[in-house]
Amino acid sequence: MDGRVNGDSRPAAEGIGLLAAPTFVYLPMTIALVAGALASPKPAIGAAMTAFGVFLWTIGEYVVHRFVEHGTIVRAKYIENHLRHHREPWPAEHFVYSLRQTLPIVPLIFAEAWLVSWEIHRAMGVAAGIIGSYLVNEWVHFVAHRPELARDRPVLAFMAKNHLRHHHENAQRHFGFFTSFWDRVLGSHAP
Repeated sequence: MDGRVNGDSRPAAEGIGLLAAPTFVYLPMTIALVAGALASPKPAIGAAMTAFGVFLWTIGEYVVHRFVEHGTIVRAKYIENHLRHHREPWPAEHFVYSLRQTLPIVPLIFAEAWLVSWEIHRAMGVAAGIIGSYLVNEWVHFVAHRPELARDRPVLAFMAKNHLRHHHENAQRHFGFFTSFWDRVLGSHAP
């Protein structure tokens, strides 16, 4: 096995370096936020708020992907990049977002976390869930477009399946990246 995908001349890991900066920034940030959430007088609430942050990520990611990136609510430059990603799904530049694009959103995540919790440890948990989920999303999305990387990794292959269906079966269905939960609840999942 040479690490190439379906006879493609490009190595499966091509573009993986684009994930380095987000990983080196957001992974330690997520770990620190989880530690802060669990350092509260009620660590179970900190853990629950982290899970709530994951929940918020999944619904937010679904809504943006379905109604913004594939809808007509907003027309931003990054949406053009998303459409290009559908035309050419291989280049990681079309779907991995840089720190320049994502770091400005981090203060908004902290503000959202504070608004839903009104307590620092809880807010840290919510932010950890959102930021950690974003990072998982980036990696799962990358692997979804590099199936060779999911070989012998059944959890990654399972997580990538919904997104692959979005690209290869119907771009107006399967909007979830690492879960099909909201697709099932909101009627955009095909059996």
